[in-house]
Amino acid sequence: MKKVLVDTSLFISWFRGQHIDLAQKVLTCVPYLSSVVATELKAGARTTKQQRQLDKMLSAYEDTDRIITPDHQTYREAGTVIAKLGVPTKSILADTLIALSARSIGAEVWTINESDFKKVQGVRQYKLNVIRK
Repeated sequence: MKKVLVDTSLFISWFRGQHIDLAQKVLTCVPYLSSVVATELKAGARTTKQQRQLDKMLSAYEDTDRIITPDHQTYREAGTVIAKLGVPTKSILADTLIALSARSIGAEVWTINESDFKKVQGVRQYKLNVIRK
């Protein structure tokens, strides 16, 4: 089965009731979650209700051992990629880590954020599925 790592932008879209058909399609794959995405989602969960719902979702990934956390080598490679891109680190670090983490397990990144992920793909090839808005 195909491995899929969903980016923050697509999760946010789902939380807003958009692209729901893709949420069902992910379930036909083997879904993984990046620790980077979890951080971004937790940072955006403002209410107690949002935090509880998010914690429930995160637990499902944790319980199935489908969390991908960048290791030291991934951070080093991210630095190399960002240097080659010549962009400010803070503007693309998270997406670079997500892309390289997915690459390390052979997963395809699903995202709405075409710009950053295409830039990274220009330096390091990985599987990418850009969802059109």
